Amino acid sequence: MQPPSKSRSRREPAARVHHRHSRQIDAGTRIPKWKRSNAQKHGVFSVCPIIMGEDEQEFEELHSALIDEWQPSGPTEEDAVFSLADLMWRKCRAQKFVQAKWSQATYCSGSPTFVENLGLILFGDFMRLQPETAFERYANTFLTADNVSYLKQKFPRANYESTSEWAEAVRAEIQSLLPGPSAPRSRQLDALAEIVSKMTTGWQVANIQDHAKEYFEDELNLRERLDAMIARQVKHLMQLKAGKQMLRQTSAL
Repeated sequence: MQPPSKSRSRREPAARVHHRHSRQIDAGTRIPKWKRSNAQKHGVFSVCPIIMGEDEQEFEELHSALIDEWQPSGPTEEDAVFSLADLMWRKCRAQKFVQAKWSQATYCSGSPTFVENLGLILFGDFMRLQPETAFERYANTFLTADNVSYLKQKFPRANYESTSEWAEAVRAEIQSLLPGPSAPRSRQLDALAEIVSKMTTGWQVANIQDHAKEYFEDELNLRERLDAMIARQVKHLMQLKAGKQMLRQTSAL
């Protein structure tokens, strides 16, 4: 007679050991599963509300700050926090919109709020940054008609060998038209590169077309609507968190 075979209960431990060993080998050779980043978990995969000329990093910082404040859990709360960030960003854009419009009106010769010296300073910096096209593109916008005519007559382009030489002559004359000592006038023109860049970006975002009074009225109405929407979103978010807390307490009981 052959010796009796081992019972099933005695064979199972060895089988389990073999199975566990196989899983360990598989785990060592398996390609790790990709995990979503925190940003994607918290709604950045949604449509970003920024438009051309705005800083995406600023919106991400606002969104991250709201995530830290509300600590959303699950896609519903994550979506609510993202919607809150979107509304607050649009409110900030409305404020910048009015500021950019008012700023451009101050520099534009056709506006009743035009300041001639500011127009001269801005045009002088455009002549430094874009000497080939600045006169044709910006002279009638930032200078009075008398100043445009005066510069054309005193500095004909044909009298200069290079564009840079002609542009420097125009800039020097603009410095002489500004009030105050000569040294501060020179610094006024040379220190505006970064300011001009920020201002023109704001103007492009704002796309000014109407009068200042209409801007303020539109912005006020928009802010009132956005404030109401933000308040509803905050209330909705608090209700979601309160409902989840009640469910957890009921499950515990």
